[in-house]
Amino acid sequence: MDCSILCVLVFVLLRKVLGEPLGERRKLEPTFLPTPTNITVNRGDLAVLECHIRNLGPKVVVWHKGKNDVPLTIGKTIFEQENQIDIKFQQKSEDDSYWDLFIKDVQPKHAGAYLCQVTASKLYTHYVTLHVLDNPAWVNENLTLTGTKYVNQGETIRLMCNVTGIPNMLDGVDWFFQGEPIVTTASHWIDRTSILKHIEGYRYYSELIIDHSSLQDMGIYLCRGPNLKLDSIRVDVLSAGKPNVIRRGSNTDANYSHASGSLIVSTNYLTYFVTSIVLALLLEAYGGSSCDELSVHMGRFTSKYALKR
Repeated sequence: MDCSILCVLVFVLLRKVLGEPLGERRKLEPTFLPTPTNITVNRGDLAVLECHIRNLGPKVVVWHKGKNDVPLTIGKTIFEQENQIDIKFQQKSEDDSYWDLFIKDVQPKHAGAYLCQVTASKLYTHYVTLHVLDNPAWVNENLTLTGTKYVNQGETIRLMCNVTGIPNMLDGVDWFFQGEPIVTTASHWIDRTSILKHIEGYRYYSELIIDHSSLQDMGIYLCRGPNLKLDSIRVDVLSAGKPNVIRRGSNTDANYSHASGSLIVSTNYLTYFVTSIVLALLLEAYGGSSCDELSVHMGRFTSKYALKR
């Protein structure tokens, strides 16, 4: 075999054996997605420290505080003994997972640097600094639901449920449509419905997003929070195949009335004109003077309706 051909074959084999797995391994290295790295809350609030990771694979996530060797959490297991720490895990997609650390009833002692770590071929660390203000913020307890009331078929429905004055809302709110719970994995909602949550101290936000709206999405939406507080909103989905509703007093209504009036006048004029011709022919057969008189009347009628038009 020619030496040059042999070298090419060896090069191709080496690239196949060594090159591609190396590329795959690089793709599978974990990376931290952008999240806030400085969090400020009031004493007594709920603090949420976010750690969002891509390509975690089978590796384990560990939360530490500062240089403390004892971890707060390992995976979903909690090692903190004061019952103020919770870990919220969400598998957002095949590659992305969320490992958020919740600290209830935050106190000044909780302030400091927190580390979200992943051990792979090397140690990956995401830092979050928590600041605690000593004065608690008092907010009146309330729940409000706002958002899209009218939407064209195929557009996105966005509804925002805002709960204030209730600390440590780990359980969030419940969403209902026409009296039935909204389950994003159900056949009617799957692949087009999501619920986003955000916490700022005594304020909790839950946003319901429905893409590609259909006529079946039209109805009453309800948000229920703690203490059975609730609020509702009606959403109407406008069909793209139906004409817009003509409101009274609108320009469209006026134009339609003007066009209808013109059509009626034109029809009356045509009827009068044809009838006059028939009468004229009959009168012509019995006497020309009467025909001339009739032509004068026709001229007056023509001038009258020409001015109205």
